[in-house]
Amino acid sequence: MARRRGIRDRGRLAAAAALTRPLALQRRPPTSGRPLDRAALNHREDSRTMLTSLLCIAARWGPGHARLVWTAAVVGAALVAVGGSAEGRSMCQPAWRVVPNPSVGGDKDDDHELRAVDAVSPSDAWAVGFREFRGFRALTEHWDGQAWKVVRVPRGARPLYGVAAISRRDVWAVGQDLVLHRVGNRWRVARFGGLFLNSVTAVSTHDVWAVGRRGSPDRASAQITYWNGRRWRETDVGFAGELFAVTALARNDVWAVGAERVGEIDRALILHWDGQSWKSSPAPPGTFWLEGVTALARDDVWAGGRGVILHWNGRRWQRFPQPPRPLFKSRDAIPVWEAIEATSPRDLWVADSSEGVFHWNGTVWRRTWLPDRTAPSVAAITALTPRDVWAVGSSFGSPSRPAIAHYSCP
Repeated sequence: MARRRGIRDRGRLAAAAALTRPLALQRRPPTSGRPLDRAALNHREDSRTMLTSLLCIAARWGPGHARLVWTAAVVGAALVAVGGSAEGRSMCQPAWRVVPNPSVGGDKDDDHELRAVDAVSPSDAWAVGFREFRGFRALTEHWDGQAWKVVRVPRGARPLYGVAAISRRDVWAVGQDLVLHRVGNRWRVARFGGLFLNSVTAVSTHDVWAVGRRGSPDRASAQITYWNGRRWRETDVGFAGELFAVTALARNDVWAVGAERVGEIDRALILHWDGQSWKSSPAPPGTFWLEGVTALARDDVWAGGRGVILHWNGRRWQRFPQPPRPLFKSRDAIPVWEAIEATSPRDLWVADSSEGVFHWNGTVWRRTWLPDRTAPSVAAITALTPRDVWAVGSSFGSPSRPAIAHYSCP
């Protein structure tokens, strides 16, 4: 028996049809001097048909499958725009470019830096850091698809080192002694005396983790604090040292990395949350501290740190080949991979503040830029797609200035 479509079903199907309707208006006569590409037109028709089908299926499945609607819209629109021709595919050659950054005020001798970045969509990204103006203060900036703008923070907010954006109206930022939560157009502040937070991740507005340390760097204890939608709960995980980065796949699958202090030696600290407790996950012997982590699946997690890139295959951590020495500016340098990001096993990004940004395409490493006085010293990377990547940091020289770069098609 066929299921009757209720009012909600008809509404979702109508919305799907409305999304595809503008595509029918995209057919235009060829520009002067260019022959009509019948194959491209046929491909666009096939793309429209595929997009319509995906949207209708997603609509019938309901709002719980909104990700499918978004994927269908992006993929279908891209296929329609490209037209399936080799000419269209070759038109897009992504490259890094420095994006104009707004003035943050202060004296000409003051230092300003961006330390973290996160993006929700091509028209919604956030970057945080600090500016020096009568002491070091929090700095937040927002990308609206056209330009970066400084967003005011509560008076007295101290430097920020991590950011996680759930949506345009739901953003978390952490730093020295505080957590900022943007709800709508206003920041809410939670203060933690003596707690230094380096990174934050969120799977929902009711599941947020932040990591860092309590105490001075030489006598620190690694700390994790969790927001359950009502209050923060701080946990001393029982290790001397500090956690530098955290990422979450689900509320019962969270990874945090950093350094454990053992006597006078720092060694890698990797912790995993399974929904019940935090457990230590051993790194390969001889691994020093780790500064970044990104997760694609339960058996596909990446971490970067001092002279090492690690990969979790679901059973154990293994060393992954680093970019080869000939790509480095200084052949004797030991890179510190402060930033690591991935959208797939064939799209991995790592950055060292001095050596630049490197990309793994599944086969080889390639350096995508070497920092100079026009390109930033990179502190953080976030990627929406392999051709939509943001990097933030600071300019070279003294005083430093906030710097932002975008890897995309012109």
